[in-house]
Amino acid sequence: MSTNLLPNDLPNAGVPGPIPEDFDFDPFVSPPAFLSRFELPLMARIAANYATEAANNASIAQTIAVKHTPVPRPVDLDIGPPLKPLYSYSQSEFNELVASEQVCQSLAPLPVGLVRNIAKERANLKAAADSERLAEKAKEKEASSVRNKLLGSMRLTNPTPRVMARAEAVTIPSIYLLGLKNGACPPLNFFTNERIEAVTHSHSEVHTRMLRPFGADEALSAEKVQLLDLPKMISIWGSDDKHTCLTPMRFKEASKNFLEASTLVSEAPSTAEDGSSVPTFASEYQKHFDFFDQLRDFEETYPFWYRFKLAARRDILKGILFDWDVYALEVKMLSHSNLPQPLASSAKRPIEVDNGLSKFPRTSFRTDVSSRREEMSIPTYSRDGTTNSRDGPTCLLCGRGHPFRDHPATITSFEDGKHLFSRLSDSHIWSVNKFRGPTPRRLCIYWNLARP
Repeated sequence: MSTNLLPNDLPNAGVPGPIPEDFDFDPFVSPPAFLSRFELPLMARIAANYATEAANNASIAQTIAVKHTPVPRPVDLDIGPPLKPLYSYSQSEFNELVASEQVCQSLAPLPVGLVRNIAKERANLKAAADSERLAEKAKEKEASSVRNKLLGSMRLTNPTPRVMARAEAVTIPSIYLLGLKNGACPPLNFFTNERIEAVTHSHSEVHTRMLRPFGADEALSAEKVQLLDLPKMISIWGSDDKHTCLTPMRFKEASKNFLEASTLVSEAPSTAEDGSSVPTFASEYQKHFDFFDQLRDFEETYPFWYRFKLAARRDILKGILFDWDVYALEVKMLSHSNLPQPLASSAKRPIEVDNGLSKFPRTSFRTDVSSRREEMSIPTYSRDGTTNSRDGPTCLLCGRGHPFRDHPATITSFEDGKHLFSRLSDSHIWSVNKFRGPTPRRLCIYWNLARP
């Protein structure tokens, strides 16, 4: 409102009467900014605001009444007096009023605007508390639901009774099968019973990654699968690059489990039109496994041919077929090159090795391998556990020609018909009857085997 009023100007509107039709009423109904006068006591500010609010409301009501008066308006009709500013409250003062109804009553009467703000803040706080309480109840309900689902949820699947001298069946983990299928096969030392047990039951010790299948035709659109995080797991369990990662016994154990895994993921056996069997990963690895399992002096020559065996296993995964002649020649050359030479031989004299490379190339697919078997002195085991070579192993349980760890469960007596006095359980030899106590005892074989 202008302070320089003319004689005919209305005191509140600041224009000569009557108030024109295009007069701007909005500035006269908008409250002015709050005044920060915190030096005044809260009670004084509340009382002043109560009176100011009443006067401002009356002024606004008068201005609105003039606004809605038909034109032409009376010459002496004026709008309401100018609006006065209200005193502001600090945040701590407002919080105190919100928190305590008793403080509000002691300072009453309160301005209507302040009462509405207090009620709004209290409603917001109540809604927040209710929401938090509902969230807590939902969490408790969810936890209770999860617990109820867990209670009674563990059931034995395929329960198997414990049988003396019989090893537990090993179940290949699905994550191993996925790795074998998708080109991320775990190292051979991961296939021991101990490692498989850890992957199956100790998930906190196993690191995995979600990766897209490597062999998918549309890898970018294929769904991700859970595979072992091989770099992390190899840093923990080690790789299979050296023969020291597995003892000969663990090597056979891991190889059998790998054979089981390859059988599970391989296609079913089928026959070609000419009647021959169609090769599969499982059939080729079975031949590969049988070859090394029948080697004479297996434990002594194991360090020599291990790396070739590892490379040959990878070749099978690449699709290279097994060939007895090639395997036999490779193992013979590796074994001869690593055997100690007689003292009488000269250091300059080369080792006499039958060079069969020109006769039997790596791509050979011979079927008549009897001459190579005789040259290699590789015994072939029959179903009853006997061998066709007198130089083969001798079972510590029954004296027949097979390693004691491969002792068939069907053989329970010596060749003369007498009952065995020892048995195999969990890859260890135990006495059949009580020995130096009320129960059978485990027999130590290492001291006996180490004797000259």
